[in-house]
Amino acid sequence: MKLAILTQYFYPEMGAPPNRLLELSKGFKEKGWDVSVVTALPNYPRGKIFDGYKGKFSAEENKDGISIKRYWLYASVSARAIPRIISMLSFSFTSLFSASFLKKKAPDYLFVESPPLTLAFSALLLSKFIGTKLIMNVSDIWPLSAKELGVIGDGFLYKRLESFERYLYKKSFICSGQSEEITAHIQKSGGKSVYLFRNGVDVRRFKVSNREFNKGDNIKIVYAGLLGVAQGIYEISRNIDFKELGAELHIYGEGAEKEKLMKYLKENPGKNIILKKAVSRKRSRQYCPNIIVR
Repeated sequence: MKLAILTQYFYPEMGAPPNRLLELSKGFKEKGWDVSVVTALPNYPRGKIFDGYKGKFSAEENKDGISIKRYWLYASVSARAIPRIISMLSFSFTSLFSASFLKKKAPDYLFVESPPLTLAFSALLLSKFIGTKLIMNVSDIWPLSAKELGVIGDGFLYKRLESFERYLYKKSFICSGQSEEITAHIQKSGGKSVYLFRNGVDVRRFKVSNREFNKGDNIKIVYAGLLGVAQGIYEISRNIDFKELGAELHIYGEGAEKEKLMKYLKENPGKNIILKKAVSRKRSRQYCPNIIVR
């Protein structure tokens, strides 16, 4: 069997979709599937094309037996809506150039990561061109999430996007989602076949910590991930004084709100919030013994 994945975000970028889809690709490969990926030139979450890919329209490579085809996009992680929309639209367009690549691969299924919704539409066009079944994976509900974040109002544009969303669900062979809330929404919106596909972790990568806390020690909490509006780390930093709680918050990440967060912490020291550089997936396991979820 053959599987093709279409996603704007993929390894070596950081975040849930790149890591989840890399592990998904490896998992299918281990099961004997032929796996290929169509994605953008890596740029996330810094919003700049990574070194080694700058100046290229496309690039082809192989990782662990997985064939990867990359295409240019307008890279941006701006907090403003227009640059982000242009970024999404640009890859939704350039990804269509993968038609010949996918035709040669002849996948049995085309798996697309949404958002952006426009990429799901590109996947629908590609699936019809190459004659394959479309699987639409929804990691975040759009346009609902955009409205809740204040990016878009509840007006004419929102209604049109909502209709577009329902159309894509109905046209997909299978829709999958990362939470029960997402799958319930898809079902209510017309999805025919819906599958719960949660984020996961390979626990074999991590060692169990036997560390004991002594009385008077600060509890060390580690956040490793994206620093965007949806993650809310800036708001947490503004509203919680970790020093008063006898705790420390160590932040490892990149994203649209990093500069704003750096400025705030510089102007408001003494809250036991330490902002550090992002770390790779391999290095992240070193910090897990200090993570406490409450």
